[in-house]
Amino acid sequence: MPVFKNHHYVPKCLMKPFSLDGRGKVINLFNTDRERSIRNAGVRGQCSKNYMYGEEPELEQSIGKLEQFYANIRNRLQDNNFKIEEEEAITLMYFICFQNFRTEAAMRRSLEISKQHKLDFGVTDTDRSEYQITMILLQAFASSMKTADELKVAILDNKTELKFVLSDDPAVMVSRFQNTKKRRTAFGIKAAGVAIYLPISPTLCLLCYDSDIYHLPSIRGNTVRMVKLSDIEAINQLQFIRGSNNLYFYDWDDREQIAEYFNKYKHLRRERWASFMYFREVKDGGNQGFTKYHRVDGPSDLNLKGGDVGMTTAMMHQVVPESWPSVLKYKFKPRYFDNGSAGGAVRLSVAKAKFS
Repeated sequence: MPVFKNHHYVPKCLMKPFSLDGRGKVINLFNTDRERSIRNAGVRGQCSKNYMYGEEPELEQSIGKLEQFYANIRNRLQDNNFKIEEEEAITLMYFICFQNFRTEAAMRRSLEISKQHKLDFGVTDTDRSEYQITMILLQAFASSMKTADELKVAILDNKTELKFVLSDDPAVMVSRFQNTKKRRTAFGIKAAGVAIYLPISPTLCLLCYDSDIYHLPSIRGNTVRMVKLSDIEAINQLQFIRGSNNLYFYDWDDREQIAEYFNKYKHLRRERWASFMYFREVKDGGNQGFTKYHRVDGPSDLNLKGGDVGMTTAMMHQVVPESWPSVLKYKFKPRYFDNGSAGGAVRLSVAKAKFS
């Protein structure tokens, strides 16, 4: 008999500091569909699905252990004890990256790819269930953590009057490096220059970043003191853009401000986060064992006949904000690997693992 049924993809320990009096019972939210705020909604029913991680309890119990480790560290951080040991920093890095993969919104973005392949080609082996997609995402997380050497964690300590907000898809991955230097909006966690922002209270935010591309000049120990309103707004906009259905905020008196910020950034929200490219094999176009493909506009242009080969590539786009937090700076000599392929620039540990 399963022990756990209601699986939270944004854990209650993450939502608790944003709840009324920090008790984890009720929370203020802004619904993005209706564009209205709701006061004191129950936390228990937020960001959860029945048996999202399956009916056997082992996986949910393992996730619960990670959440408990995180909650213990967060409690210290909220008491202004910002000293973090190396093992604790690794735990936080795992928690941040795991949160990026585990939400319902992440699952639906991946499901979008599966459905498009079926629509384009009638491919039934990509017709996967929500549970299967979730398991694929968790496997991708586990694989990516094997090459996480460059990812470092910092604590952003908000000293302004503007508070952090949380969404139902809260660990937001961005890359100023990919967006501005490489002109790419589609990339994954193995890409060079990734940064993931995860608010953990109205005054604290975790940052996981590629330390071969960026540095934090104002960091002291593990902590960066945030004193600019523009930096807090730059971080909050990620939640307004990426959040799927709900945004969560601490003070009910901020409800009008929350609505204003949502209206300011909603034009950056995407209906679809995936895009697709299609290729047709060029007959006799390869050499030295390679096959040459020509890009076409869509699946209808492939015109595949017996023996013809076509190929499709799915790309998952990330948030592209209007502004960037000023605390994260480029290194003078950034390090990454780029061989000019379609995969783009990746972190060094990813390249080393691939070619070792």
